[in-house]
Amino acid sequence: MLSLPALCNAESTAHRAPQTDTSALAAPDVLLATARRAWHAQAPAVDEARATSVYVALRRNGVRQTVVHGMGSDIASAIRNGAARLPRPDESGSTLIELMVPVARVPIAERGILGAADIALGLDGVEFQVDGNALSGLPWEIAAQRAAHAIEWLNRLCETAGHPREAWQRVTVWRTSWRHFLEDPTCSTGYVELHRNRRRFPEALTRSAIRERLRLLGAHVLQLQRPSGAFYYLYDPFSDRLQATPLNMVRMAGTAYAVARMAAESDKSDRPKYAKSAADACRFLLQHQRPFPGQSSAAYIHEPRHGLGKLGSTALTLLALETLPAKLRETFAIERAKLAAAVIAQQDADGRFHCFINAPGRPGGEDYYPGEALLALARDPHRRHSPTVFERAFPYYRAKFAERPNTAFVPWQVEAWATRYESTPAREYADFVFTLTDWLLRRQYPDIARVREDYRGGFGIAKCPGISSATYTEAVIIAYRLARTSGDDTRAARYRKAARRGLRFIMRLQITGPESGLFEAPSRALGGMTTSLTSFEMRIDHDQHAITCLLAALQAPELLDAPSEEGAL
Repeated sequence: MLSLPALCNAESTAHRAPQTDTSALAAPDVLLATARRAWHAQAPAVDEARATSVYVALRRNGVRQTVVHGMGSDIASAIRNGAARLPRPDESGSTLIELMVPVARVPIAERGILGAADIALGLDGVEFQVDGNALSGLPWEIAAQRAAHAIEWLNRLCETAGHPREAWQRVTVWRTSWRHFLEDPTCSTGYVELHRNRRRFPEALTRSAIRERLRLLGAHVLQLQRPSGAFYYLYDPFSDRLQATPLNMVRMAGTAYAVARMAAESDKSDRPKYAKSAADACRFLLQHQRPFPGQSSAAYIHEPRHGLGKLGSTALTLLALETLPAKLRETFAIERAKLAAAVIAQQDADGRFHCFINAPGRPGGEDYYPGEALLALARDPHRRHSPTVFERAFPYYRAKFAERPNTAFVPWQVEAWATRYESTPAREYADFVFTLTDWLLRRQYPDIARVREDYRGGFGIAKCPGISSATYTEAVIIAYRLARTSGDDTRAARYRKAARRGLRFIMRLQITGPESGLFEAPSRALGGMTTSLTSFEMRIDHDQHAITCLLAALQAPELLDAPSEEGAL
């Protein structure tokens, strides 16, 4: 039984059956063709009726430039009347027609905050009256307004119209439902359907599709790198504004690792640009290297904001250096040895890793940093560490999870122990990976009718699913590979289904061509990963986790639809 809806603070997670039969609606390609003909003819329909409303938009060179309201006695005449009012066509650049077509208008049964939970941001519009003043909000507007939940959106609608923010709570709010189509000459259908301003049906899970998603994502990340080698942390696609602060060394190191993975696994034509980017990022991190207290042969990555070192920054920098292409990796041999020594020095005799350097006993990071440290040591090609590092750590962290399970703990620990299993195939390591993954999968939205279509495959951890699903999906993919290797066919089949659901959800969060036209600079936004289905915020660690997840998918045998192919990205 799902307990997730109770945890979701943004909107109801339950699937809502359509309120109107849309089977009579003409095919989207027919509707779009009607709009294009009317736009070129610049002749409105001879129809004075105002029974039906539509919105027709024009995108030029991918950017949405004009949105026009059309009305008529039916959908077709409303489209013709709206399209005829678009700016006259010219020869400058490519143009695409976009349509927003109504399919339902129903009153929300509950007034106030309880009723707001029935509004899906980006899918539903709203209409209501306050003191005789008609107010409305359209679903595709919510992206630019950046409201976090329906209550905030309704408050803003009232405030903008000069009413008290909570005025909507004392009136009947009508929920309007729409379908949203955009011409797309690259699709066999000639169009795509948008859902929350995103492609509704991601393409098939083939190797070529994943490679293309990685290509877009990699190009986006390279645009976010500064001359210093560091990456901009935040990107606001609506204003095309890059934000460098806060400087978080853990996330810088994690991104360096992801780009190093791209370099190691790309083809010869793309490898140099990713290798240079990763090496530049590592050099930036190493500028913050400091001697480890009491050990001349060890060094850690200093956190300028806090005046101390985080185990995660040091471990992920080590991991990035270890992942670079072989020739480049060896140029950092001394730095790698010092970082590895610092990571090992943070472990106590009982197996526990201290998460901060120069701050013993400081809380924080326990669910993340030890897994990152163990993975970096497990990936060390020179095996400089003693096996006792893992022998001590395993019982400690297995007991820690049993005592206080936490989703944040799972991804890095899964990868660390699955990697350790490759060199030391102890059954207890595999069993621990499976225990973690089985527990995690109880938090994935299943592919069933009573779950919202676009939530399926995401992980609903205390809120509606978002980009953290990439880290959890990667863990499931890694566990799938281990189940195949260890001969656990039942688990492998279950993990494969879950991983594929997760990949489809993650692909919804990426900005592709149809979504990029919403933003100030489509080419910079293209490929980036967004926070959730209702937020277009972009952060560099979102991109990091999506890269490593998609790369894991390419490396997993028989996970994707197409037969396994040889070759790089």
